[in-house]
Amino acid sequence: INYVNLKLKDFKGLTPQIISLIISNSSLDRKIINNEIIKIKSFFTKKIIDLKQLQELLNIKFNRDFNEIRDASLLGDKIKVNRLLGEIQFQSEDFIFYLNNITSRITKLLEIQNINEETKDHEIALDMLKTKVFWKDKPIYIEQLKKWNNQKLQKTLNKIGKVELLMKKNSQIKNDVLIKNLLINVCNQAS
Repeated sequence: INYVNLKLKDFKGLTPQIISLIISNSSLDRKIINNEIIKIKSFFTKKIIDLKQLQELLNIKFNRDFNEIRDASLLGDKIKVNRLLGEIQFQSEDFIFYLNNITSRITKLLEIQNINEETKDHEIALDMLKTKVFWKDKPIYIEQLKKWNNQKLQKTLNKIGKVELLMKKNSQIKNDVLIKNLLINVCNQAS
């Protein structure tokens, strides 16, 4: 909250509701918060924040939906992934965000697994992270950790890298198909 307040202190219309919206939309990831602040500064050139325009700017619905399908994939929940694949409309300008979102979660799971080798307890490992996990997300992380080991996580990171290269090298390729395929592969690996 202090970070957002500091970065947007010159803006009118900055309310606790708007600050909460920015923070909750970012899954408490400081990098995402920083990116959202850059977007806000670029869009609201008159330094007056409007809530409706902000909601459109941040693509809140799509980010939440993607977090939900990411978590379902990492849990191996095939039914939920299948349902969400039919419901979510992937935004073409956000494909790198999607890949970074998955990569960020897998990297955090790897970090927890490495700490877990010493502690032998997922909850303690979660508490020892440098970047803390929001208390509501802890059960999801613990369930995901039960499905994944370091080797599978590393393999998945390599797949994500290959998908990203394919997207960047070939502008004719359908990025939504690649993302959907990646999510299905992750789900299959977890189940």
